[in-house]
Amino acid sequence: MLAVLEIPLGQVSALVGSISLGLGVDDALPVTERFSHEPEAGADVATALHRTVVGTGGALLSSAVTTAAGFGVLAVAVTPALQQFGISLGIGTCTPSSRASSSCRTCSPSGSDTAAARSKRRSRQ
Repeated sequence: MLAVLEIPLGQVSALVGSISLGLGVDDALPVTERFSHEPEAGADVATALHRTVVGTGGALLSSAVTTAAGFGVLAVAVTPALQQFGISLGIGTCTPSSRASSSCRTCSPSGSDTAAARSKRRSRQ
């Protein structure tokens, strides 16, 4: 994103990656939690994924929009470094790949196997 916007890598713009990763993890937690409970209810992987997206999608979308708006306000800052920081984080927050990258493992077959394995262990106890 920084390269596309021709923003030089500096002290402030170097924080964009770590903050984006943190935001992605924050969004991955409800998705992971919801997806891990679906196999316990007897859902197959496709149904569990559908229920997870439908159940948490609206909340995550509104979270992304408000976070992007919050960072986007920095675009009118007086300092150019803060402007670049706000623009790059505002755009990066709305980029689906930044939000989905942290929860990819949850939706992958290996992630669903893990959820299914946990479900089986719980049912045996």
